[in-house]
Amino acid sequence: MREIDKLKESYKGQQKLELKIPEIGDQIYTVDPLTVKDAQKILGLFNDKKEFEGLVECCMKLKREDGSSVFLPNDRTFLMGETSIGFVQKIGNEIAQYYLSSVSAGDVKKNS
Repeated sequence: MREIDKLKESYKGQQKLELKIPEIGDQIYTVDPLTVKDAQKILGLFNDKKEFEGLVECCMKLKREDGSSVFLPNDRTFLMGETSIGFVQKIGNEIAQYYLSSVSAGDVKKNS
């Protein structure tokens, strides 16, 4: 087995963030660990003073128990223009703090 295959296998058991979000349902929602590409995109938005767009991108990562996405690409427009700022801040910040608190935008840019 190649090393890349071992690495891929190790990610299958990685801890996911679990969230209860009464605004959208009774189940527990999850967020898979962010990839480098995800982190680069989100931190780039934060770094470009587009914090709310970055928080929306975090919200877009939510999954149902069956692994399907809560929000589809077309839902991004609703999250940006019609939903409560409080919802986006609460959920987006929770995801960002869980996965990105130890990484800065400069670190991601240097390593990409």
